[in-house]
Amino acid sequence: MISAYLTSQGINHGVLLRKLPVMQYLFYLSKIPVSMSPLSNNALFLSFDRNPFPDYFQRGLVVTLSTDDPLQFHYTREPLMEEYSIAAQIWKLSSSDMCEIARNSVLACGWEGGLKERWVGKMIECCIDSDGSSYMGSPVAPAPANCHPNNSTTSFGSARSLTFDNDIAKTNVPDIRIQYRQQRHQYEMSIVHSPTGASPPLLMVTPLLSVERLSGEDLAMREEEEEFMEDVKGEFPEMHGRISPALSE
Repeated sequence: MISAYLTSQGINHGVLLRKLPVMQYLFYLSKIPVSMSPLSNNALFLSFDRNPFPDYFQRGLVVTLSTDDPLQFHYTREPLMEEYSIAAQIWKLSSSDMCEIARNSVLACGWEGGLKERWVGKMIECCIDSDGSSYMGSPVAPAPANCHPNNSTTSFGSARSLTFDNDIAKTNVPDIRIQYRQQRHQYEMSIVHSPTGASPPLLMVTPLLSVERLSGEDLAMREEEEEFMEDVKGEFPEMHGRISPALSE
């Protein structure tokens, strides 16, 4: 597990982490994704009641649900849906939990940054100062093609990493859930960066979110405008350039 922590951008299964609390903490601080397949584990060596997935998830590790040998351990044409539905029933996962796990999957996957932005939100820069305090920088545009949420460059006194904002219209994950995760991670990082190791006061500071928030009525109106423009572009391409500036005004 130590070698995996030092060399990997993500690991599969990760059931041995349940015996190594220190490594769990390091994986949490570094936000290294852990992809798990409870159905495979249940069939081979670890029953559902002993599976550490719900513990990892509650503690804030970047855990995802995945398949493992679908022809051997699954019974339908949608093996990933089996993993999600059974996990939701056994561990009483809410809809917000399921959406957060799906969001984690996008962050952990090897897709280029542009596709990740399409599914979860804009890429932003997260900075951690020497005292452990962190803040969200401006959106990164365009998103680097080889972006990974854990890519970071560390210098003396500060650390910078690329992460993704939460666009609730795309992820269905409540902003307050993401804010809570960020605040807890910021608090733990401040302890690690503290020269004395003392626990600082837990400041409930709302992180900056770069996604424009629209009311339900405004969001519906924008969607109607976008659909209208797509229809115009398809049927009357010569008029599209003249109508777009008018709508933007």
